[in-house]
Formats: sequence, structure tokens, C-alpha cells
Amino acid sequence: MSIRRTGLLVLVIVLLAPAAAFATGHNADLSGGGGGASGSKFWGFHEVIAKTCPQRKLAVLGDLSIYKGSENGIEQTLIGWMGGVRWTFALGPEKRDTNPRVTVSPHALVGAFHTNGAAGVFSFAAGGAVDFMLGNHASNDAGWGARFMTDYVVRHGDAHNLTRFSFDAVYQFGHKQ
Repeated sequence: MSIRRTGLLVLVIVLLAPAAAFATGHNADLSGGGGGASGSKFWGFHEVIAKTCPQRKLAVLGDLSIYKGSENGIEQTLIGWMGGVRWTFALGPEKRDTNPRVTVSPHALVGAFHTNGAAGVFSFAAGGAVDFMLGNHASNDAGWGARFMTDYVVRHGDAHNLTRFSFDAVYQFGHKQ
């Protein structure tokens, strides 16, 4: 399956997931920010869109990263598109009608990474994120926060796997009750 079809499939899954949310009270979230990838020296952007599913604390997500840097002394651009799931739980006591201020979210992703316009290579990642939400807001209200995210990416057929990290702004979309 081509990377475009994979990306389209992930987008359709995210958009078709039911609108009711139970995990942290929000319907979906969008995050983006700067980060890097070790193993070599890459810096760039990392964006995630997630749709909360009816199963408590579960979300389907799409992940896009674009990095520029050098690997083995060669300037390269890495573009990664992955999709997967994450499980979210609160640190500290959960209150019924408010979103938790701090959450932890382990995730698993599959997709592809392209290097300098070459064909994409199958990749998978495992990692997690910590979200720090700003202010108290009702569980069905939207809100802003900060996210630290890291994962380990295995690129099939490539000896140089990546440890990615990013510092992102996150926006949680509310839902109607």
C-alpha cells in the first residue's frame, strides 16, 4: 500500500470514529511542535492528531514528522507518516467532571519513513507522551496544554533506527454531551 493510501486510511479511521468521548473527556486533540531524532542529528517538526474512541481511555492517532539533518555525513530530509493507538490515563486522582491536569499516554504506531524522496520503508514505533493541561476545565470543554513526547522508531531495512522526541503545544477539542 502506498504512503498516500496509508495516510488516507488513517485519516478516514480518525474521522469515522464515534464522537462520544470517555477517556479524558475530550473528543479529539491536535498537537504540534519542534523536536529531533537521535541516532543521527535531525531537527524538525512533529504533529499528532488523535480521535478519542468510545472505549475508555483509547484513541486512534495519526503522526507526521519532518526532519532535516545529517546521517553518516550526508544531508537528508526524513518524512514519517504513521498511525496507531494510544492509551491515556491520569496521574493523580481522576475527578468525574473535570479533565485531569497531567496525563500519561503510551502509544504504538506503524507507517513509513521516506528519506530524500526515496520510496518509503515500513516503520513502527513505541513510546509515550506526558500532557500538562493548563487550568481546570470541565471534561467536555476544550483546553490548551503542553506535551512532551518520545518514541523509538524502527525503520525496516535501515540500520539506523531513531529515538524521536518533541515538545508540543496541544489543544483538546471538547464534545457536546
